[in-house]
Amino acid sequence: MKHILVVDDNKTNLASARSVLTSRYKVTAVTSGAQALKFLEGHTVDLILLDINMPEMNGFEVMDKIRKSEKWFDIPIIFLTADSDSQTESRCLEEGAVDFIVKPFVPNVMCSRIGRTLELEDLRKSLAEQLSQKMQEVTDIKSKSCQDALTGLWNRAYTEEQANLWLKETKSGALIMIDMDNFKAINDNYGHIAGDHTLKMFAETLQEYSFDEDVLCRIGGDEFVVFVKNDISKQALANRAADIISDLCRKLEEYKFETNSSVSIGIAEAPSDGTEFNTLYNAVN
Repeated sequence: MKHILVVDDNKTNLASARSVLTSRYKVTAVTSGAQALKFLEGHTVDLILLDINMPEMNGFEVMDKIRKSEKWFDIPIIFLTADSDSQTESRCLEEGAVDFIVKPFVPNVMCSRIGRTLELEDLRKSLAEQLSQKMQEVTDIKSKSCQDALTGLWNRAYTEEQANLWLKETKSGALIMIDMDNFKAINDNYGHIAGDHTLKMFAETLQEYSFDEDVLCRIGGDEFVVFVKNDISKQALANRAADIISDLCRKLEEYKFETNSSVSIGIAEAPSDGTEFNTLYNAVN
């Protein structure tokens, strides 16, 4: 059941609104803007009927506070007013109300305007949800098109793009290339499932030794690269490379492959070795 908050300092008006609406909606009635704001802090409502002329805080002031709240700003508001002139109507709509109802209430008119507003709000929420879902689907498709299907790392096209954008702006960075020697023997002797498992292990290991800003990529086959955005020293890069080699070699030994597989790593730095991805990539090779 939809929940309507009615705000009016006149208790007779509140009783009238409640009698008209309670058969169709859950109704909460308060007599001031301050009470309305306090109620909203702990409750969710679907629509607010808000009197304009109230002491201490008028309806426009209450609406201003509601619209400034991230939690409440999209709650539809219908103003209640005894003024039926065009100037009042214009201001109500300009201030952000979706409609207004003239007092004294005409039950059929009140129910019709409230029903229409709630239907439109449901439609707005549905469309917003559909739009959000479609945008997420587009994002997911775009992300998948930039990722290596086996390891989940970025592919070369995406990595090249991100690296070049970074290098164009900062002129600094580093490319670490990692590949496995004699990987083909694992596929030939133990099957492609074992080979895929090994590649996933490589990807997971690289993630363990990388920072959030790094771009991790599977170029193809058994070749991986890490584009490092952090401004770190040559020694720090060398230390990281040594740790990666040590860990990968240890894990390969645990697999007990009789293939003499090993790991090779190369490092190229910008700007000394190049100022764009392909130059750094060729410098490592």
